[in-house]
Amino acid sequence: SIELSDGRQLQMTYSGGRNDRVVFLGEYEPLLTQVCSDLIQSGDICVDAGANFGWYTTLFARLVGPAGEVHAFEPVAAAFEELERNVRLVPNNQHIRLNKAALGDRDADIEINVFPSMGLGYSSIADRGRSDAVACPCRMVMLDTYWGYHVCREISFLKGDVEGAELLVLKGSTSILNQKRPPILFMEMSANLTANFGYTPMDFLSFVSERGAYEFFAADEVNNSIRKLDRSHKERVEANIFCIPSSMAGERRQRLNKYIK
Repeated sequence: SIELSDGRQLQMTYSGGRNDRVVFLGEYEPLLTQVCSDLIQSGDICVDAGANFGWYTTLFARLVGPAGEVHAFEPVAAAFEELERNVRLVPNNQHIRLNKAALGDRDADIEINVFPSMGLGYSSIADRGRSDAVACPCRMVMLDTYWGYHVCREISFLKGDVEGAELLVLKGSTSILNQKRPPILFMEMSANLTANFGYTPMDFLSFVSERGAYEFFAADEVNNSIRKLDRSHKERVEANIFCIPSSMAGERRQRLNKYIK
């Protein structure tokens, strides 16, 4: 197992893929990890859609503490096994709930495609037109449905890394966008990936804006900064996006300022 600088432990195997930064350096997506750490507070309720091997699930669990909750969703069997293994390494992990399912816009049995040459983190509901796509059965659930069975406080933070299907996740999560305190959204956005589902990153931002007042920030992982997105420019977005409720004030909002350039 690998011990991280923040005290977490993960079990990782060298794979020749994008997760090997964890194996060799003990870190993964450092800017995104830092921003999440500044936005999430003790007692928060976090949802991790596309949890993969559990980097963010275990990070969120440490940040929210026993007073909070983490609900993680991972539909690919091999990735879910890694996720389970890493969550078992979290002390007092009763506040983590693992779900072997995909979050989406309907409750249904579907297929998810795994691409053996690309690694588990690239698995997608879309086959991307690739000849090496291997379709695997899985369950899709709407967050609205799932939340209806879990009587708990409002969701504070929703992370989605689902290879282009992020809008599907939100279409099945409309109830949380109507919360008294809207959640922070942290989503991977790629025009190449969203095209497989018939929408653009700007369509995603419009969907969010129509349901609440949000500011949007794109992460620049090369320059270790974030920049505010101007939706009127209709720019092509290839970045991880933080959607921050305009009503969010105080220290939590101020912590973002050190990243903005």
